[in-house]
Amino acid sequence: AVKVMDKAKILEINETAHVVQESKIMKSVSKHPFIVSMLESFQTPSAMFIVMEYASGRDMFFMIHERGTLSLFQTRAYITQVTLALDHVHSKGFIYRDLKPENLLIREDGYLRLTDFGFAKALKPGERAYTVCGTPDYLAPETLRQQGCNRAADFWAIGVLLFEMMTGYPPFHGQTHSDLYRRITAGRMRSFPRQFDEDAADLVKRLLKQSEGERIGVGAEGIQKIRRHPFFKGFSWTSVLEQTL
Repeated sequence: AVKVMDKAKILEINETAHVVQESKIMKSVSKHPFIVSMLESFQTPSAMFIVMEYASGRDMFFMIHERGTLSLFQTRAYITQVTLALDHVHSKGFIYRDLKPENLLIREDGYLRLTDFGFAKALKPGERAYTVCGTPDYLAPETLRQQGCNRAADFWAIGVLLFEMMTGYPPFHGQTHSDLYRRITAGRMRSFPRQFDEDAADLVKRLLKQSEGERIGVGAEGIQKIRRHPFFKGFSWTSVLEQTL
């Protein structure tokens, strides 16, 4: 797969540094089983190119809307892969900021690849990113309050994704973007359907904490706390990482 960017348009909207940054970030994080590999980048007088591995198959958006909901096993497997991929991104000093089903490509073997690092950003410890970017349904409350965000916003997005995988729709809904944002910042999420798994609901609540520091995965234990959550009881993260499920 090749991402082609017109140089004239890049210069017109003053995005040169942004495009160069995306290429550098992809090169830094791409050696991971659940992240699309960047093979090379180059440019011609008129365009810039990022060459990535071809991930045949569909994306998570198509899968959710085709099936309505995912099974508990599928949800555990995919949330594990997303969490491992984002943890790798964070370990390299970046935040992702654009988690959504459309950016999760499903390969023919069933495993996923995280793609599109256009909103990813390098952050030093203690730094925050203040640009409001990403998909409305997945924006963290601190981003909407213009308080800036860090990797905690990615864990919020995992909570949104988990809810959507199991219901077919995101946890916050509004008639307009303004209404949606008010509900997100007030923590007024939709009710869990009656059949929603109890442990999954608890994990969603822990990921969708309004206070960043209280979100599971953010503290000193990192994703190990997510890994030990009852939702994953008896589920092998090692088998997922080794792709032997």
